[in-house]
Amino acid sequence: MTALTDKSIHLEMGNERLPIITPGQIKSIEYDYVAVFSNQFCEEIRMELTGEYSVPLDKILPWTEVMKGKKKFACRCWKHMAIF
Repeated sequence: MTALTDKSIHLEMGNERLPIITPGQIKSIEYDYVAVFSNQFCEEIRMELTGEYSVPLDKILPWTEVMKGKKKFACRCWKHMAIF
């Protein structure tokens, strides 16, 4: 994981090992994929990521795809996060 981002960024969401970035900073970092941690707004976030932030559609994954076979995370701050 490279960074967390949300349009409503709060510095207390992150920690010293994981930077919090604005959605506009997505273009400035390297990532393999963007995971969307919202079921309710997944499609809206996907459209915004591709349209406003130039994230290729094939690099956007729902959180369920990312978490398959992986340890579950218990951080409520991830509710509406895009993870890089």
